[in-house]
Amino acid sequence: MQSLTTELIDRITSFCHTTQEKARLGRVNRRYYYASRRRLFNKVTITSPQQYKSFINHLELFQQTDVLRFVRTLDLSSYTVRGSGWTEHQAKTTVVAADLARWISLCRFLQQLVIGDELMYVFVEPDVMRAIFTTDHPFLQVIDFTGFCDQKVTQAMADLFQQQQQQTCNKKIDNDNNGVGLESPLLVSTTLGQQQYSVSDLADATDGLDRMDVHEWKMPPRLTQLSFHLCMALSPSLFFAPFFERLASNGNTITRLDLAYTPITNQVFTHVQPSSLTHLNLQGCRGIHCCSGNETNMARFLRQCTNLVELNLNMHFNGVAMGNQFCGSCLAGFLRRDVGNMHQLSVLDLGGQAHLTDDLLNSIPTSTLSKLHYFSVAYSQAVTLDGSMTGLLDKMHQLEYLNVTRTSINASPRLLSLLLSHCSSNSNTGQLQVVEVDGTKSVSPNQPQQQQSPSGKNEWCFSQQGRRGYYARPGVDPRFKYSQKLLLLDEQPQSPMMKYWSFSH
Repeated sequence: MQSLTTELIDRITSFCHTTQEKARLGRVNRRYYYASRRRLFNKVTITSPQQYKSFINHLELFQQTDVLRFVRTLDLSSYTVRGSGWTEHQAKTTVVAADLARWISLCRFLQQLVIGDELMYVFVEPDVMRAIFTTDHPFLQVIDFTGFCDQKVTQAMADLFQQQQQQTCNKKIDNDNNGVGLESPLLVSTTLGQQQYSVSDLADATDGLDRMDVHEWKMPPRLTQLSFHLCMALSPSLFFAPFFERLASNGNTITRLDLAYTPITNQVFTHVQPSSLTHLNLQGCRGIHCCSGNETNMARFLRQCTNLVELNLNMHFNGVAMGNQFCGSCLAGFLRRDVGNMHQLSVLDLGGQAHLTDDLLNSIPTSTLSKLHYFSVAYSQAVTLDGSMTGLLDKMHQLEYLNVTRTSINASPRLLSLLLSHCSSNSNTGQLQVVEVDGTKSVSPNQPQQQQSPSGKNEWCFSQQGRRGYYARPGVDPRFKYSQKLLLLDEQPQSPMMKYWSFSH
């Protein structure tokens, strides 16, 4: 053990899955501490007020020992008072916006930031948003906000953007007029190191952020993956539109975008480059429409998304179909023509589309069907087993996951049995491992559960995870096969709340 190199110790640390295991390894001796601390601080996940307070109390020490440079992921999505023994008031007063902002600003090499609904109240203060969106984070690639539903947060974030837009406008006027005769009370500028800042900027930056560098508010240059999953309170006009406009003006190229269950409108997509998107989640977005209005035509936008790998157009919320945002004509054009140009598409979710029929499904090009690994027609009542599904399955040679939740197939034990029997007997569907069904009610068709393969062995086993139900082949764990929340990285989330939103909700 004493003769192991730093590289080997680092490799050993990579097999430690919990923070506690990494910390114990680092306590072996000084060499092990210095060799393992990179892994120990690589991903910081805070789940309780005690953890948060302990980290904040040691922030000065972490800064002095320079270990914050190892932080690549800061995950606060599972922060909760439950089970901590603290009251809600104690937990809320522990997280101070200025402290959190300083923590984020000190993690100069941060690549991924995840914030959950329990901490959205902190964003009422602009300090945290200002700490995130500065040039201090040149490596930040992923920002994941989940469950922002408080109107106070919405107004605070909107006010911040309006303030920045006004400051930018005033600075431009000052520059155009060389600053002569302009004494705007909103922007009286001063000079610091040959760089101009507003008095309000300097006051905000130094109030509770003594060591935070002052920068002009700007998007991180490498930010490419964004999630606003279930951020239902954020305003389309006051937040989303200026946010994505600033992204576009900064030159950020978004590749993965989760806007599920947000009130976005078509206007947002005037600032998104469609050809750069590889993953797009529009589940439950009732404010977008295919071809109506004077804003961006969503049908035309999707036609240009030729590099998509994953596309979610599911239109249901909390188990209830919410209507339809794509007319029959646009949906037909998309399925008959546009998906054929998406040569990398492997995940397609068409759940809840009111105009989805057997004829439209049968019109999908075979070249597209043969590449799909995940396919969903959940909540689509017009889709039938004999009319389209059996024929489609024969063409989906690589399909691993099929979702028929709350369809006519799922509603009938006999039809579900026939579907599973077809999948067992047809060699073209040999890759299919999971069939997702409705898990919110008693789904116990004994026929499918006892479905026999020609060899006489049970071919399908039923299981449940949260609200979801599955029939899976023996030896297959279906619970983490498909995430309903867009994964911004190709890895399974470790924090409990992210797992919940992804796999149980």
